[in-house]
Amino acid sequence: MSTLLKIQKTEKVILSEPAEFHFEKFLSSSLQGDVYLGVMNSNDEEKVVIKTTQKKLFLENKSLKGHKILENIIKESKILKMLSDNKRNILSLSQSSQSLSSASFSFVRYVGFTEDETNYYLVEEYGGINLHNFVRDSFQKPNLKTYQSNVQYIMQQLVNTVYYFHNYCSLCHLDLSLENVVINPKTMIVKICDFGLSSIFDQSFEQENNKCVDTQNGENDSSDSNIKNNSNLSNDDSDNDKNNENNDESTNNDSNEDPKSKTSFLCKRYCGKTFYKSPELTNTTPFDARLADVWALGVMLFMMLCCAPPFEKASKRDKRFCYIIEGKLDELLNHWKMSDCVPEDAKDLLNLIFRYEKERIFIDDVVNHKYVENDFKC
Repeated sequence: MSTLLKIQKTEKVILSEPAEFHFEKFLSSSLQGDVYLGVMNSNDEEKVVIKTTQKKLFLENKSLKGHKILENIIKESKILKMLSDNKRNILSLSQSSQSLSSASFSFVRYVGFTEDETNYYLVEEYGGINLHNFVRDSFQKPNLKTYQSNVQYIMQQLVNTVYYFHNYCSLCHLDLSLENVVINPKTMIVKICDFGLSSIFDQSFEQENNKCVDTQNGENDSSDSNIKNNSNLSNDDSDNDKNNENNDESTNNDSNEDPKSKTSFLCKRYCGKTFYKSPELTNTTPFDARLADVWALGVMLFMMLCCAPPFEKASKRDKRFCYIIEGKLDELLNHWKMSDCVPEDAKDLLNLIFRYEKERIFIDDVVNHKYVENDFKC
């Protein structure tokens, strides 16, 4: 592969002006290709991320390991382009809505998209290092109070961004995780990335992009890295989780559909990383995609505060899950001798999130919760 990627302004490529991108170094492997750090127009200060996807694997809907997957690089590029185009409206939205914080919405900016004979290339903003690795390496540093304050600031950014996705874009990420967020360690600014499993619940968008829409059946565990339970964060490859547990009491046939919403967010895509999946995703009945995102946010908060996942899987077969879903989070933290790791306001928020779908709070309630709404210090 050439170390130089050129993107011209054509009908097929959405870019403000022609640009050249130089591959600087390899970052990681993805499900269907590789991810590189690059620079734009030989300007070392304008760093970008270049995601490559092998066309052969894309057409076969397979990963490098041969697994069937749902990720779609073309749809991801269009979603990211849409979000980036809408970003200019963020300031006016935050000024006109009482529910929106003045904090900026945090997702990586779309830069460009192109292809050659063998690969697709998605170029996006470089936002920093992986949040999963940041938490693993900086847990409770320089001290507990400062670290908890940083986590609160990070959580506020994530919640405001997901609020924007759900309420102004009809978008659900469906793969929220520490691994799919990047952070600038100097500023504590985070950005959500990896929209390959995301869905926009808007018929006009889906019809325009019907060649990119997934069939929405089967199950996909997009986890490139798992984290061992109740231990320091560490990467570990995992296989696809294909076992449905239909005897679980986790799914309610009555969807928790927000009566205020004119858009149906019912979803049949049972995707995401095992640690972050909500209990209703272990079944085969439609679920509210917004509430799956909220559950994942709760898992992310717990993992940032405790440097460990709350449970291996949101299933009644997991005793830790049973404790938490019954509202006994405090008892579990006491047993682990980790009560000091989770502030009281955060415990209250987690107890509202870690509920079965019918009783779980929406992002509108999360954004107004005292843990997210209160002032904080970094």
